[in-house]
Amino acid sequence: MRNSDEEARKIADALESNDIVAEVIKFAAWWESSLDLYLAIEFSGPKRIDDFIELVAPCMSLAQKIDVLKNMKLHKPMKSHSNIVESLSRVRRIRNKLAHAHRVSDSEIKKIQSDRKLTKFILGYPESFKKERNMLNNSFSHLWRSWEARWKKQRAKAT
Repeated sequence: MRNSDEEARKIADALESNDIVAEVIKFAAWWESSLDLYLAIEFSGPKRIDDFIELVAPCMSLAQKIDVLKNMKLHKPMKSHSNIVESLSRVRRIRNKLAHAHRVSDSEIKKIQSDRKLTKFILGYPESFKKERNMLNNSFSHLWRSWEARWKKQRAKAT
């Protein structure tokens, strides 16, 4: 058996594991919620967070939210920004494959294999999930600190 065939079998087995399926769906939901909160503060400010989360965020797909974040013009390019976009896009792809099919097809497995980071994420469970979680925590923290700095500057200018 070729290495890629063996890897495809391992990916398929992993994606049929209830532990991984549940963890991917939970992981995606947690980080989508974090993204909702970040977009709420960016677009509606501190006083209207609840309105954004209750009225706007539910009307958007995760792909749309990621797209908004990806296309946001930040005051300076940040690695944390691109890290979040890349990571959440990868998680969204695998979540969708798991949530919308009883079994992941062979052609989908090949697509997953072509994305080495996604393959490592799946086959490295649970350590890869912990590593990704830590990276996302750090990246979101960096975005929050950046937002707070901009907000403080704006408030100082307003007074």
